[in-house]
Amino acid sequence: MTSDDDTIDQALRRAFAPPPAEAFAERARAVARPGPARPWWPWVVALAATLLLAAVFVLRPGRELPAAHEALDGAPLGQLWAAAYEQALGCGDGGRSCCDPGLDFATACQRQLSQRLELGEQEGVQLIGCFCGPAAGGGVAALVRDGDEAVAVFVLPRRDDVAPHLPPGSPWLLERRELGDCVLYAVSQAPASRVLAQFTLPDQ
Repeated sequence: MTSDDDTIDQALRRAFAPPPAEAFAERARAVARPGPARPWWPWVVALAATLLLAAVFVLRPGRELPAAHEALDGAPLGQLWAAAYEQALGCGDGGRSCCDPGLDFATACQRQLSQRLELGEQEGVQLIGCFCGPAAGGGVAALVRDGDEAVAVFVLPRRDDVAPHLPPGSPWLLERRELGDCVLYAVSQAPASRVLAQFTLPDQ
């Protein structure tokens, strides 16, 4: 073997030499050493989320709400309704894309409010459908067309009526009608008493 071969052989031995025994021992101790303590806050967040879901289930529509509910301000609900109505007007298709075509209004009222409501037949008055999303505020929300005017109708249990009102300066009108154990609100650009009058109970 030449001196060059010896040099290369020694370089390879140095490059691929195994680590000393102390290094193996330190790695073994690192593996066996307990890891850092896991933070406790994710468990608190999970518990809070569980309690929130339980509260939503208990206070879902159709269940009795605590007396404090009667003292709630109607402004947030009115803001929600105004935003939903403005969105329906901006859909460009008469509000149909803001409604769930598979949701029947009478059936939704029976399920949510334990009272079936129907829209009577009146020339020029047409039920477009029920709103998608949380626009109902715990009740049932529907979009009705009276001629060329779109009217948003929101139905709540009378016991849950917090006297909603539209935001200051809103260009929309808000009208109210009581029917059975329910209360109906209409948000519209023009007076909508004719639309509200078309809603009936099945036995009427």
